[in-house]
Amino acid sequence: MESGSISKLMAAALLFAGTGARAEDWVSVWTPPKPATGGMESFVDRTSIEVMADYRRAKWRMTRWISESYATEHLSIIKPVGNFVIYVIVITTFDCAGERVRDEQTTMYMSDGTNNAGAIKAGKWSPVGQLGPPGAPGRAVFDFV
Repeated sequence: MESGSISKLMAAALLFAGTGARAEDWVSVWTPPKPATGGMESFVDRTSIEVMADYRRAKWRMTRWISESYATEHLSIIKPVGNFVIYVIVITTFDCAGERVRDEQTTMYMSDGTNNAGAIKAGKWSPVGQLGPPGAPGRAVFDFV
């Protein structure tokens, strides 16, 4: 092998080694306000945010949330009976300039280990106003991204 080829090969190997998989970095952007006893907390994976011209895309999730005081008083709520949604992961595109959003993929993960991957098709563009007022869960995701 020529020395130029070896240099190129080493450079490519170093580049490949330096671009390892990114770990997810989930940031809580919304929790049900008090006096709520339960609901869904919203998180955004900071490493999934893609920025393109006027658009941004991100992966976010909603997880089951129960206030600590309520869970202490109602131990049965911690492990409900039956099959229920544990968390939902959504990939959303945000049109920042047009103030609209579109869910590209939504997957619900159930307590029995199953999920509905592929069952919910991509949505249509919706105005940001349909996410609710500032401070609402969907709007908190939009504002964070």
